[in-house]
Amino acid sequence: MAVSIWITLRYLGARARQTALTLTGVALGVMIVAIMQSYIGGFLNYFIARMLQSTPAVTVTQTRAGLSDPAGPLRRALGAYGNPLFAVRQLPVPDEEETLEHPRRAEALIAALPGVVAVAPIVTGQGLIVNGDLREGVSLLGIEPGREARVTGFHQRLESGSPEALARSPDGIILGTILAFHLSAEPGDRVTLISQQGISRRLRVVGIYAAELEEIDAVRAYVNLRTAQQLLDQRGVSALAVRTATLADAAPVARAIEARTPYTARTWRELNTGFLDLFTTLSLIIYLVVGLTMVVAGFGIANTLILAVSEKMRDIGILKALGAAPRQIAGIFFATGLLIGLVGVAVGLLLGAAGIAIMASIPFPIRMVGETPISVEYFPMLRVPRVYLLSGGFGLLVSLVASLLPAWRAATADPLPVIRGAE
Repeated sequence: MAVSIWITLRYLGARARQTALTLTGVALGVMIVAIMQSYIGGFLNYFIARMLQSTPAVTVTQTRAGLSDPAGPLRRALGAYGNPLFAVRQLPVPDEEETLEHPRRAEALIAALPGVVAVAPIVTGQGLIVNGDLREGVSLLGIEPGREARVTGFHQRLESGSPEALARSPDGIILGTILAFHLSAEPGDRVTLISQQGISRRLRVVGIYAAELEEIDAVRAYVNLRTAQQLLDQRGVSALAVRTATLADAAPVARAIEARTPYTARTWRELNTGFLDLFTTLSLIIYLVVGLTMVVAGFGIANTLILAVSEKMRDIGILKALGAAPRQIAGIFFATGLLIGLVGVAVGLLLGAAGIAIMASIPFPIRMVGETPISVEYFPMLRVPRVYLLSGGFGLLVSLVASLLPAWRAATADPLPVIRGAE
């Protein structure tokens, strides 16, 4: 074993420049894989965390069937290729005019289910907000502020105001940050809300909400449940929002609700399946490109070892003449590839950790209104052990696979022609 290691180090030292270039390729490949894993995982976690503060884990509505697929054009395009990665069941989308029957009875039944933490009624609708000469479309959400806070924790994203302030103000309204910016509205201002039924009402801004998702902050407005019912001329509620103990409980709870009630229950993942499918597609593309980088590094290892086998054919013949078995010869070159992989992976992980730390310290605008950033945070990099374990494991696997062919050639080669000077 000691002799094999000594020979391995001698082979690597004899081609120091090529060995260094091969190690650099492996290290850069591992670094890129680690950074991209951290980047993609971090942004997905960021999106889910922000989304769940404005979307319940499970949403219960009246309609059962006969409606369109919420994944939209992306699912249809991918479905044309029969891609099984995007096979999520078709879900009904309820009519905006339809209200939930017997909401109080449903609340009690759902609240008693295992895994359910809280339940809150909501009323949804569309409208128009007017502030002087400024007008903006709005997605109206009527809530019971205290109960909604227990379900989505929306109060944690309030830049000003509180659930209690909204509950105390029958004519109060909380606006999304981008919506408030477009309306030039601030807490204390009076705005006019005109519902899709043509009913209007003067409301006072009591808070500003920042989901940090442009699709929400540009259109979302919270009002009290009773106010929304009056504006939308609606007696019931549009849906029930359900919070589960963990995200993993969302699907079982949704299925239990559908089994025990005549209602449709959709999880946060099903409601956002279009975005998540798109995110998965982009992730696959990125991983494919990054994986090819590692494959190129693997070819570098294979090239280094194949050249070493060709150059050391006379040495291989001498070793065989001294009684070295083919397995021992193969082990020398396999160990060479393994050593290159181990050192390259170690350096790559150190570079990857440094790159992740640097990116996590770089500020970037979350939302832009024109050229003005509404808020600034940092790249939400994912910093967990599995990022480094998967990156290092992939780099080591590529190194080992790249060593197989040269090791086999060394073990099966006939060195006699070289020794005799025939070649």
